[in-house]
Amino acid sequence: MPSGTFLPPGITTSNVKISTGGSDNQVLTAVDGETAQGEANLTFDGSTLTVTGAVTVGSAGSGHDVQFFSSTSGDHMLWDASEEKLVIVGTDGANALEVTDGNVAITDDLTVTGNISAQSGRFVTSSTGTSAQVLIGAHGTYNAVINAPESVYINIDSNNGQSDREFTIAHDADADGSVKLFSVNESAIATLFGTASSGSDTALVFDGEAKDYHIGLHDTGDNFVIGASSTVGTNPFLRVFASGVQPYQMLVGGTGTSSGASTYAVGVAFLPIVTSHSGDSANVSLVSMGSQISGANSLVTGGNTSVAATLYLKEPDISTSHTITSAATLYIEDAPTEATNDYALWVDTGASRFDGIVLIGQGTDTGFATGADNLIVGDGSNHEGMTIFTGNNSIGSISFADAADPDGYSGYIQYGHGTQGEKLHFGAGGGLEMTLTSAGILFLGGETANANMTTGLTINQGGAGDEILAFKSSDVSHSLTSETEADTFAMFKKLQDGTGGLNINGFKESGEVDAAVVVTAMLSEAADTTNSTSGRAVIEMDARINSSGSGAAVANDGNIFAVRNGGNTTRLLVEGNGDLHGSDTSIASFDTYDDAQLIRALEQRRSTSEGSKGFIKSKWDDFVKYGKEELVRAGVISDPVEGDPMLNISQLLRLHNGAIWQGYTREMELQERVHELETRLLALEGGK
Repeated sequence: MPSGTFLPPGITTSNVKISTGGSDNQVLTAVDGETAQGEANLTFDGSTLTVTGAVTVGSAGSGHDVQFFSSTSGDHMLWDASEEKLVIVGTDGANALEVTDGNVAITDDLTVTGNISAQSGRFVTSSTGTSAQVLIGAHGTYNAVINAPESVYINIDSNNGQSDREFTIAHDADADGSVKLFSVNESAIATLFGTASSGSDTALVFDGEAKDYHIGLHDTGDNFVIGASSTVGTNPFLRVFASGVQPYQMLVGGTGTSSGASTYAVGVAFLPIVTSHSGDSANVSLVSMGSQISGANSLVTGGNTSVAATLYLKEPDISTSHTITSAATLYIEDAPTEATNDYALWVDTGASRFDGIVLIGQGTDTGFATGADNLIVGDGSNHEGMTIFTGNNSIGSISFADAADPDGYSGYIQYGHGTQGEKLHFGAGGGLEMTLTSAGILFLGGETANANMTTGLTINQGGAGDEILAFKSSDVSHSLTSETEADTFAMFKKLQDGTGGLNINGFKESGEVDAAVVVTAMLSEAADTTNSTSGRAVIEMDARINSSGSGAAVANDGNIFAVRNGGNTTRLLVEGNGDLHGSDTSIASFDTYDDAQLIRALEQRRSTSEGSKGFIKSKWDDFVKYGKEELVRAGVISDPVEGDPMLNISQLLRLHNGAIWQGYTREMELQERVHELETRLLALEGGK
């Protein structure tokens, strides 16, 4: 077997049959299961595999990747069978693919993300005589040519087949009014902008592929113009007029359509970049108008005029069939943020006049009450407000005046800071009517002080004797209109003019609750159970009289509490010593009842409903013949439809009186009978 010969898999030296022929380093290939022979087209010397015939990897529709590596790590060439592409990964700056001779033909598109270099040759897009050419590089007679026949071309070098023009714009050299630059080989370089004697329009026209532009003299309009078209004066963007030609010195305008490449469209945009000098200490601005720069008068009037202004703006006169959320004659997007004090708008001095509606934080001027819509603050969805900033000891004011007396404010709102008292004042009719202090005291009626109040409400009624405090409700309409208005359900007023006192009134129309004033007291702890002169109650009424400017107790026989009926008749009195007086002197008779049994029936009922505590039953209770019906009929207890019955104290007193009288009469009758029996007994004893 020749040296360097390798056995194919499955064949060993013990069973191999080597066919004749072969040479060193040939790779054996199997002839059958027992025979192998050297392949002349496939040799391997231990380091290099040499294939002298065709190599096929995979089959049609079933390919495999093939990868070649270089001596540089990471560099390789890969045929990617699944992606169907050849990938070459080389070293940056070095050639990964070189074609030293021959052409490279690409039928489909070629995409290049880097640069294309043409060295010692040319790059040609088209070389026909009727279409544009781009020829770059030294090849043949062309050095550098960008050529569109009979139109615009730029030629550099003299041997390029283009009539020896070194630099030419506009080959149409005979058309009057065009722009021409000729080489020294044809004539002296010259620039011709129209003919002054003919008065024609002259311009420099920029003929773009999609859009044309021009700069020139629009002789018809007698103005210098920059416009977006190939015809001078058509769609001008900037027009400059000589003195006395138009009302304008400079007019910026024109018709344009947005490209749609952004979210906004702008007619004129000022985008300067200004770097100030260290000496520019007064101000730095992007745009300045008026007399600031020159120091001379900016406006010189030739007669009377209604308005003179540095900047005069008119509404944009929008034509649209679409929805515009908000439109403005002047829109300031935001304020700067880099200064110590930043403002979106700053009026340094003088008056600012707003004849229309002023909106602060609001997007619409509709829906507000007429007469209250000159200034609208807030957008209806956030916390909003205004601030009046004064000195530490000064007064901030909002005042209200009329045309008859603009200096005499009829109404005002003022706040006094520091030594001004820290008070909020409200004036009406030219005078002070309400004051709110920082301590939480509210004064009404022009009053400003109350040494006996820390926080609360003080009302000075002056000499008025009617209601000082009234409570109204829209759902109340009672018929007591001789006393107060129909929707007033409660009111306070002086008890007597000149002397004072308080009269509390409640008013109610007929309804489910048959009461006009209800006093409710709620204690968060158990009520006091002390039954003495020091006892307290959930509801208390305290009566006092004057004693050297202070309140003192009422005398024993003085009336401290009264219940009156109709305002003139007193029905119940409580004296200073606690004596209770009732005005009902009517006599009620219970002669049809045994008053003692009726009282016992009441006690029996009380013991049943409240428990038997304190109730001692005797044998005589079995003889009580009365119950609830007799107690109700006698008027001692009520017979309510709902709830428990009430005890009539007056009837009970009368019942007690009747029981006492019945007991007295029975005692007197018993004495008479005893006396009669004693007389008879004595007579019997004397007869003995």
